[in-house]
Amino acid sequence: MGMQGGGRVVKNLSGHCIGRIVKYPVCSIVLLSACIVASQECIPCMLQLSDEDEMGLHDNAVCVKDDSITVNRSYLKRMQYPNGDFAVWLCASTTGNLLIGRMGKVIITGVPVLDNGADYFSDGFVRVKRHGKWGFVDRNNRPLIPPEYDGALRFEDGIARVCRGCVDKCIDENDCEHHYFDGGTWFTVDTLGVVLPLDASEDPASAR
Repeated sequence: MGMQGGGRVVKNLSGHCIGRIVKYPVCSIVLLSACIVASQECIPCMLQLSDEDEMGLHDNAVCVKDDSITVNRSYLKRMQYPNGDFAVWLCASTTGNLLIGRMGKVIITGVPVLDNGADYFSDGFVRVKRHGKWGFVDRNNRPLIPPEYDGALRFEDGIARVCRGCVDKCIDENDCEHHYFDGGTWFTVDTLGVVLPLDASEDPASAR
């Protein structure tokens, strides 16, 4: 039986899609799963497909539906993993980089851009910026510090620093490639997630 046309969207009383009417030669049926494709947005990403290639923009690389992000299957076999376990994609309409595992699952979102690439793991954790707030997660996206701070510096020798009330500023306002966190109240964080006030005599060393 051949399907004719894409079908009319069927909505509930709230206006949400619940299916599409699909016409066949002898009958019409409602496909409930057809809403999934219709309601997701596919977006381009900056990614590298081979060791010889530079990072390039590729259309429809990932699809976003609500808070879920899925990888276009046509890219899976060509993905490169410069960060060991992760491929790094920078996608439009998302905040920061995506770290994607070898099975094509998006593991970590919101990894900040650093020197035209993704921020890196230090002491087993990487910074994330989500909804304008900073925190730390491990390689399985388990939060050490939930994204609730206004700034964060990566771990060094088991200690990281976070701040409240600080402001993200450009070191050079002409190109704004490098940033620093200015002002605010600073705290130290250890690899167990213990947060303590920074000693007033210590320099927050807030360049990132």
